[in-house]
Amino acid sequence: MVLRLSFLCQMARIFKIGKNWYIDYSLDGRRIRKVIGRSKGIARLALADIEVKIAKRRAGFAILDKKISDYVPQFLTHIKAHSKPLTTRRYRQISEHLTNFLETLEDSPTRLSEITPSMIEQYKLYRLDVVKPQTVTTELNCLHHFFRHAVSMKYITVNPTQEIQKPKAAKKKTPRFLTKDEITSLVAECSPNLGNIVTVLLNIGLRWGELQNLEWSDIDWKNKTVHVRVKENWSPKGDERRVPLNESAQTVLRDLPRRSNWIFSTSTGNHVRQQGTWTAFKKACQRAKLENVTLHTLRHTFASHLVMAGVDLTTVSKLLGHKDISTTMIYSHLSPDHLRQAVERLRL
Repeated sequence: MVLRLSFLCQMARIFKIGKNWYIDYSLDGRRIRKVIGRSKGIARLALADIEVKIAKRRAGFAILDKKISDYVPQFLTHIKAHSKPLTTRRYRQISEHLTNFLETLEDSPTRLSEITPSMIEQYKLYRLDVVKPQTVTTELNCLHHFFRHAVSMKYITVNPTQEIQKPKAAKKKTPRFLTKDEITSLVAECSPNLGNIVTVLLNIGLRWGELQNLEWSDIDWKNKTVHVRVKENWSPKGDERRVPLNESAQTVLRDLPRRSNWIFSTSTGNHVRQQGTWTAFKKACQRAKLENVTLHTLRHTFASHLVMAGVDLTTVSKLLGHKDISTTMIYSHLSPDHLRQAVERLRL
């Protein structure tokens, strides 16, 4: 038996067939019927959006609807003026993902007003087959901003991402880190150049991109720190920060040849390449018989050994450049006594 429920209004209506909600309305003499999805709330939002558009048409008001192809570059220009290069690049990629997906739909929208919550829900499911849930959550957050800006510009009246549920994130795994014996084995299998990179990453805890973009001017030899800062065409994932250089890092950095502005560069002074470094590192790990190890493991090793040495999580968070200390909490299990030690310092 087909279940039909309808919420009638003067201009349009929504109704249910089986498990899906539909919207039915007439615009410019054309009868339009679309499937919205299983959410009654989203169907109501779609209905409200259509009612406003029809009311404006009847009242003689022009609708500031926008072609998707025109809005995307306009939005990216707005983002570029208010964000870091990395953020702008992320929004550009997500905008491309969305527009490419919309073009595959049978009733492919060409204007912002034609993008429905159902389409966003389909996009979410499509992306979940390609990337991790946390990546999809990031994309949905960016798309929420994408459409919120369109609402503020009066191009649309309702944000189609408003009631889209975020995918459930997988539990964070305990990070893999190297023991001191594993570090010794790994360094022994590295070439001199790769060994220098490994040693610095282990002792400063930088991300690969941060190390790759280090310049000699970033080192403060007097205060023995390295400045992770924004460059012309690059910016760190977190905030800018200064990281102290211990003796091991200082020894390596002082002995490096200065071929260019970059601290780590090729023999010709060019930017050190990620692919070549990662390939050499993988082979070194194989020779050292180390499994499940990447260059990012060295950053986990830096943080893990600090925590095991008794350094508090707040300090570790600052050294890593985490914006939120909750990210640093993945290392909390390595210091089981830190809560007891904190309480024992209290004397009332």
